[in-house]
Amino acid sequence: MKLPFDFGVKLIFRLVLPGFLLSLGFLPLLRLVLQLQGWSDKWEYAFVVMVIILGWAIIIADMPIYILMEGRRFWPGFIKDFSMKRQRERLKDLRAVTNITEPQEATSETPEAKKKREELSQQIRQRKAEAWFDLRSGFQMDENHDYEVVLPSRLGNVIYAFETHSSRTYGLDAIFYWTRIWLKLDKETREEIDSNQALADSTVYSAFAFYTSALLWVLYAVAKLVVVILLWANFGSRLQYDLTLIDQRLPRKGVALLVAAIFLISGYLIYRVSLFLYAQFGEYFKAVFDVNVEGINVAPVIEELAELSAGTACALKPETLKKRDQFRIAARYLQYYRYRCPNCNALLKPEEIKDHVCPPKPPPLKSATLPVGIPTPSVAPTQRSPKPVASQHPTKGD
Repeated sequence: MKLPFDFGVKLIFRLVLPGFLLSLGFLPLLRLVLQLQGWSDKWEYAFVVMVIILGWAIIIADMPIYILMEGRRFWPGFIKDFSMKRQRERLKDLRAVTNITEPQEATSETPEAKKKREELSQQIRQRKAEAWFDLRSGFQMDENHDYEVVLPSRLGNVIYAFETHSSRTYGLDAIFYWTRIWLKLDKETREEIDSNQALADSTVYSAFAFYTSALLWVLYAVAKLVVVILLWANFGSRLQYDLTLIDQRLPRKGVALLVAAIFLISGYLIYRVSLFLYAQFGEYFKAVFDVNVEGINVAPVIEELAELSAGTACALKPETLKKRDQFRIAARYLQYYRYRCPNCNALLKPEEIKDHVCPPKPPPLKSATLPVGIPTPSVAPTQRSPKPVASQHPTKGD
């Protein structure tokens, strides 16, 4: 019988390391519980078990962890607004760098001035190359082929940048088609890609574990203060005994706050490392679609929909469809079992296609005419109409 996981480096990256870092946050609580139960001499074995359990918990909580770290949900409104503003400012700065012009050659230029100009031009080209890399790997491209901020965190924008590549370029829904392409890859390719993703996953998991441990150690400092106050109040001998045990096992307030600060800084540093690793993994992710797009065959789905809609008001004509439109139609049908009418955009179940009738289009508005001799009134151009603002979340083809 094959185990559901392999004992290798990927297991260490995804389970052991994050579980160990999160266990450091629960260590004082573990020793306190063991002390109250009289098992204080077994804390090493309990710690190993806790590492495995917490590592497993992090793996099964993969989606909520990424939702939090990307900033899709769970962020307070004021923090999200502040972070979105910071990301837009960063995008603006990167755009400004890409627009820097190199110094022009002067008519009369000394060799020393020429050397300085060439050095400056080289520095500008290097800065522009790095800025373009940060743009293409760190921001999603909208329907107008311009970069935009989608989420309040840099990690979220990096992931969105490579996950939307296939949809923008080929009309492929990355979430839907990724698993289908993955099953066609050879074992060696899958292993290489999964190893890169495991390393990137470990940094996100570890950053989450560090942040959680920092919060726990702050709570230990608060609990220590509460216990000291209760001991000073003297509520009885039995309670005094239990509070004394708790006081002995909880770390000192200063130590707890110092450890929390170390965990917080470590989490931030690991988070910054995850940005580079995910930018690297994103190139693999995009390459999988670029290399395998020609091997995706959705013709059976398109032919089935053409047969279902033949002779109806919403007939599908495969010969008029581009490849990207076929990908979107097939993904919608296979995921949601729905077909979109090409005339009125109504979403239909397969059994509703035959009886579907498109609603009549509204008649065009007739321009009002004035009697002969009455001049057309003119409006003074007192104020210009504002330009339409591009949506921060462009509508994607589903």
